[in-house]
Amino acid sequence: MNGPGFETAIPERESCVGRYVLERQAAEMPQQVFADFLDGNHWTYADLHNQAARLAHGLAGLGVKRGDSVLLWLSNRPEALSAWFGITALGAVAVPVSVAYRGNSLLHAIKVAGARTIILDANLLDRLSDLENLGSIAPDHIVVVGSAPDFTSTQGPTVTRYEELVSRNRANTFPRLSEPIEPWDTQCVLFTSGTTGPSKAVLSSYLHQYVTMQTSLRYLDHNDRAFVSTPLSHVSGAGVITAMLSKGASIAFVERFSTSRFWQQVRTGGCTFTQIIGSMGSFLERQPVCEDERCTPLRAVHLAPVNQAGLRLCERAGLTAYSSFNMTEISSPLLTGPNPRSLLSCGRPRPGVEVRIVDEFDREVPEGTVGELVVRSNLPWSMSTGYLGQPDATLLAWRNGWFHTGDRFRRIEEGDYIFVDRSCDRIRRRGENVSSYEVEMAAGAHPMVKEAAAIGVPSPDGEEDVLLAFVSSTEAFCDPVVLIQHLIDSLPYFMVPRYLRQLGELPKTQTQRVQKHVLRQQGAKGAWDRDAAGIAVRRQG
Repeated sequence: MNGPGFETAIPERESCVGRYVLERQAAEMPQQVFADFLDGNHWTYADLHNQAARLAHGLAGLGVKRGDSVLLWLSNRPEALSAWFGITALGAVAVPVSVAYRGNSLLHAIKVAGARTIILDANLLDRLSDLENLGSIAPDHIVVVGSAPDFTSTQGPTVTRYEELVSRNRANTFPRLSEPIEPWDTQCVLFTSGTTGPSKAVLSSYLHQYVTMQTSLRYLDHNDRAFVSTPLSHVSGAGVITAMLSKGASIAFVERFSTSRFWQQVRTGGCTFTQIIGSMGSFLERQPVCEDERCTPLRAVHLAPVNQAGLRLCERAGLTAYSSFNMTEISSPLLTGPNPRSLLSCGRPRPGVEVRIVDEFDREVPEGTVGELVVRSNLPWSMSTGYLGQPDATLLAWRNGWFHTGDRFRRIEEGDYIFVDRSCDRIRRRGENVSSYEVEMAAGAHPMVKEAAAIGVPSPDGEEDVLLAFVSSTEAFCDPVVLIQHLIDSLPYFMVPRYLRQLGELPKTQTQRVQKHVLRQQGAKGAWDRDAAGIAVRRQG
């Protein structure tokens, strides 16, 4: 170690592999609370260990073995924690996906993961009712958490209640392994946003996630409690949970972020740390100061990204702000110091990584010149090894031995790395990554749409809103309400466009590539606005 969280050698498996960390913590401090669910219930370290052990035995009974993928489709509830640690205790691979997934987004995730077992919330079961469309990728086993009506399918997966599965075995030890789980083994697969194609599935080892979070959260220790409102399908959700476990600390675990309840939940949970992602800071800063904020136990906040609203919120509540530059594939290569003041700087390279800013031929550009940020680590296995089922995408991202972030930066004389723009078509909306490709495919499935292009436009709440420009398959004007209803039925709630713009043709290059920069220059002015039309999109799942 050359500083908190900065590994110089691969740590022992007992330090970073979830099964062994949980076994150790449960043995050393069994009665210490690990997870407070803020509903009068909590789990100690022993509770988490025992619940995870029983589920591991249950999954083993269904045939889940080392290296198998298990799709985890759960909201933030106690069973999500026991499922995560139960799956990985077998040496199997956890594949958490957003509870907002539906339609093609869900089919794509199931297909790429190749999971024969799915653990899901009962209220999501109806989205799998048409299993005939899954064909050969249909799961063998479905484990249902919560009460649900009887479920049948001609494809014949077995359906088991979660409660039944964990009650079959009351053992308080994990199943035996033929060989130990190592830091370089794959712990999970996390789906990131699609840019030029469908969402990619990032392979993440135990060491990858361990280094990412120990680096980002280097200022926390065993006395801290993290407020976790982001789901396991986000690296910020699963990562914080595993980091706090390894520190011998604790979490408050809630289903979702709520502006109106945030300060009360933080105070009730005794939380000393949280993440403010995307527009959360803007929402909170608009609220009047309340007694719970005045008496908050919070001391540290990770801003992602740094913005004026987040900084103002931290200043008014007396909190220390930190930030970093990270992606699901890498391990926080750029870090800021406490209370950063620049809205554009992502900080400086941390020990153990190399970063460069390069041109399109991977030649390093002069200081102050804009180029693409590329990264590599000195520690093996501390970054993703690639994309599941996409060898070409892996080779492209990792060409010449460096991971290509797709983000444009410049380096200033003081040493800070300044974010300039995204090179790709990723859209960031309220903390969620939106695949422009998936929005376009969903729109193109409607008979009145000939072609479409999705872009991000600035949002008054920070980050971006989604605008869909489309060309009608006929010369007639298309009813935007009809199209938006189709998109609501086809996409996760966070991908549904706010704005629609019908065009006679999309601006294109001579090679027929859509010129999205032209659409961005036009912005949302004059576009049909779903919000103005009074059409709300409710959170799903």
